[in-house]
Order: sequence, then C-alpha cells, then structure tokens
Amino acid sequence: MEHLLNKDAYKVEYDNVIYDTSHPISVNIIEMESPATVLKKGTILGLDKDGGYFILGTTTTSGETVTTIAGEAVAVVQDTIDCTKETGKVTVPVYVSGKVNKNYLVTAENYELTDTDIIALRKNGIYVAESMK
Repeated sequence: MEHLLNKDAYKVEYDNVIYDTSHPISVNIIEMESPATVLKKGTILGLDKDGGYFILGTTTTSGETVTTIAGEAVAVVQDTIDCTKETGKVTVPVYVSGKVNKNYLVTAENYELTDTDIIALRKNGIYVAESMK
C-alpha cells in the first residue's frame, strides 16, 4: 500500500490571546451566572465583592443611574462560549496565569482596559503585553 509522507499530519492553530510562554500558563474552570451573551475568547472576567464573576466593565442600571460593577480583574476566558440560551450557572474555562496579548483582550462594550485593571491582572498572575495586531 502506498502512503504519501508529504501531507500534513495535523494543523497547528495559534492562540492569539497567549502572548508567549515566559510565564506559566494555568487554566481553571470557573462557575458564573450566565451573562446571556457570547463570552468571546479573551474576555476579561472580574470578581465582585460577593465572589461572583462578571465581564469586566459591565454596568447595572437603577432608574436613571448607570453604575459599573466594582471588582478586580482576575481571569481571561480561554475559549468562546455561547451563553445566550443558558440560564443560571455556566462553567467557563479561563486562564488564571500566563502572559496575554492586550490586542486580543475583550471587555464589556464601551469599556477601556485601564492601568488599574492591568495591575490587578498582574497581581493575580496574568501579565499583559502588547504586540502588533
């Protein structure tokens, strides 16, 4: 039987969220209330004072008052997850340490990543670097 040895045995797909491996990469599974949206790969999650995870920059509305949820950036979503049909708790794989590419990080709409957020991520083991997109 003839075999072609010049064909690809597998395909390597690069994870653009990971900048490099100069810091150990750790993945964990967390449980959070379903955000009823698509959690895109690279979404930064914060941890609020009650121990609940949320998309960094998420706001709440009470009457005419819009408030950004307070909390610290602690994790980055590892893979895109569709939570649009989910209610209650969802499980999400997240990076809890490593070096990530700022250009591929995602926050809530109309929210810009701040230096305070980057420092919080660093404190929690996630280092942010920026490269050309």
